[in-house]
Amino acid sequence: MLSQVPTEDACLSCGACCAFFRVSFYWAEGISMPEHYTEPVTAVYSCMAGTNQASPRCIALQGTIGEHVSCGMYEQRSSSCKEVQIADDQCNKARRAHNMIPFVQLEASIPVNDEGFDQRTEITTAMDTVTESRMAIAMAQNGGIGILHKNMDIAAQAAEVRR
Repeated sequence: MLSQVPTEDACLSCGACCAFFRVSFYWAEGISMPEHYTEPVTAVYSCMAGTNQASPRCIALQGTIGEHVSCGMYEQRSSSCKEVQIADDQCNKARRAHNMIPFVQLEASIPVNDEGFDQRTEITTAMDTVTESRMAIAMAQNGGIGILHKNMDIAAQAAEVRR
């Protein structure tokens, strides 16, 4: 299975969890939120409007999932939102549901030189269907390089490079 290393701001281009889970919380957490942003679930639980349905999408989610998103009330978000962390099981479950590549968690490496630089090089091979523009971009964002595969005609290869 393909996976990618998340960047610190990965949530700003994802948003999958906001359009996959019902965001429910103890009703008192909703007091600081705009009234139309919450709806009751039970006598003691509320949820974010838009998340208690078959195809959930939080009312506070702005933007396009998988491209560029933001939360319209990030500072007041519920404890259940804060519990989902980049690359954890819940995050990757939501990413898979939106046909996005799951993240892989990596332990921070200890620098092996005096300047504090990490000397490892990350590179993907030019395997068919593995390294296309999405993977090459992800690799570049993390200091590596992705070699686009050649099993496409010239026009398709050029289109991958332009992305």
